[in-house]
Amino acid sequence: MSRKTDKEFVAWLVNRLAGVLLILLLALHFGYMHFFASWPIRFEEMVNSPFLRTVDLSLLAVVVYHTFYGLRAWLLDFNVSDRTRKAVTALVSLAGLALFIFGLHIFLKFVQ
Repeated sequence: MSRKTDKEFVAWLVNRLAGVLLILLLALHFGYMHFFASWPIRFEEMVNSPFLRTVDLSLLAVVVYHTFYGLRAWLLDFNVSDRTRKAVTALVSLAGLALFIFGLHIFLKFVQ
């Protein structure tokens, strides 16, 4: 197996694990919101819950990775050259990172 194939396999595997993690994190989020939070749920309670903060921040990271890996895979399905492949990977990675940073910025505004 070549180094390029190893990288692709690891990225593919991480994407599959991210999908499973999404299901688990969503279950934790919904379970907490519906079974452990007091009703009616106040925004301050949600923001101040360390458990929910951890779950929501994890959701942000996993959703961004899973989404942008899927977008990258879809774009590379068009049999592009190696140069285009690298450019697409770089652009999608930068867009994903920018979206994560933006989401983190919004997240931190509510936490503080």
